[in-house]
Amino acid sequence: MHLAAELDWSLRVAFFDQSRCISMRHVLFAVAEQVGLDMRQFANDFDSGITKARVLREAQEGWEELRVEASPTLVLPNGKQYSYRALGLPRAILDPKRHYRLVEIHLAPAREQHAWTSTTTSFGRLCKPRNNIFTPRF
Repeated sequence: MHLAAELDWSLRVAFFDQSRCISMRHVLFAVAEQVGLDMRQFANDFDSGITKARVLREAQEGWEELRVEASPTLVLPNGKQYSYRALGLPRAILDPKRHYRLVEIHLAPAREQHAWTSTTTSFGRLCKPRNNIFTPRF
């Protein structure tokens, strides 16, 4: 499970931070290899489509039944949801007209000053800040 979480985070970094197209096989496989997955098993599972139906079913459930509006969102067994706001995470704004390219990052209020400083410093390297909204420099 550790590698799955590592892959999840690394794919988010590749997509949002590095603007890599993680839907392309060679990019996805490069990220999977970087986190240390067994690439033979990963390629076999990926190519066989063994989990494709499950992934599509869960995505559809998230969109249509649970009405999940943002990622990450934690959904508890009782149906209660905690989105990025409740978790104190930034919100990424994607533009569907530009193939879902990152256009802004809205920072959530930080609970502690060191978290706020760290977050603004990280996003400030990539984006132009304006009233806690960061716009990519590219």
